[in-house]
Amino acid sequence: MKKLLLIGALGVLAAGAHAAELTLSFDLTGLNNVDGIYDPDNYSVFVNLDTYFSHDYSNYSVTDVSWDNVVLHTVSAGSWCSDAVFSLENTDASGYIDVAPSSLDAGGTDGPLSSGGFVPAGPVNVLSDDTVFFHLWVVYDDNPNGVDSTYDSGTVTYKIHADDPVPEPASIAALGLGVLALARRRRK
Repeated sequence: MKKLLLIGALGVLAAGAHAAELTLSFDLTGLNNVDGIYDPDNYSVFVNLDTYFSHDYSNYSVTDVSWDNVVLHTVSAGSWCSDAVFSLENTDASGYIDVAPSSLDAGGTDGPLSSGGFVPAGPVNVLSDDTVFFHLWVVYDDNPNGVDSTYDSGTVTYKIHADDPVPEPASIAALGLGVLALARRRRK
């Protein structure tokens, strides 16, 4: 009976302790940096992580970022490659990761640029809506309402830590009662 109770207790603990390391990637090829942050002319997309990963996790936090083979070029006169930024943030902007992959303070083409692996960037806690906002923007807008720079290639990837939902107290109680019923049945 003690063995059965121990197995039941370990089962309850294991049910609430599962975590996953996931990745969310965006292909930058052909996308543009247009205007300053939050301007509606910029490329932006909301991603529901439950839908993206086809699983309903209880908590998400973005912990790292990497970029690979990023090649960008400026389009407007006066624009610098270092002005191009890609961002991932939670939906109320209380947590965000901004990356300017180029350090070239001049116009032209820069790349390929790579981070060389994941770079610690967080954690950024995703709000209870399980949604993140990915967008492109420029630090200094040299060409209002026009394209400042374009990505010829590249991907940006975010590492995300996710927890499976902890069973609600009623489920834990039902599991415990089941274990006790088995123990009682076995004793008879």
